[in-house]
Amino acid sequence: MEEENQPQNQAEEEKQSDMQVISSQPFHASEALPLDWTQMGATEDDALPIRYPHDVDEALNETDEDICIVGTAGEKITVLGNTFSSKCNPNLESLVLRSHLIKKMQGLEKFTKLNLLELYDNMVEALECLEGPGPSLRFWI
Repeated sequence: MEEENQPQNQAEEEKQSDMQVISSQPFHASEALPLDWTQMGATEDDALPIRYPHDVDEALNETDEDICIVGTAGEKITVLGNTFSSKCNPNLESLVLRSHLIKKMQGLEKFTKLNLLELYDNMVEALECLEGPGPSLRFWI
């Protein structure tokens, strides 16, 4: 019987090892967003807290060529800011900022090798930074 279960267990282990680690930051219940987080910032009276990518994921460093931060739990990025590029690798190729509260994209002009920009499930109102990235840039909003 053990031999019959071995392929299934091996397949499960391989599936788990293929999972991508998005962030090494622990989730703290005290930092949890309210259940109505999707409505945060919907009105001018409801100001969003200012959180930059480095505030949300302290593991980001200047050598990363691919950045993927998914904001499904915990703190969410609200601003990229014009200084974002100075804290990242100028050879950044992939930037995935999915499920955050970003309204305005800024600071991507210096990433001339950027070929993937994913902003799915954000609040993007303006893309003001697509002059610098190369002509092969693919983006999802």
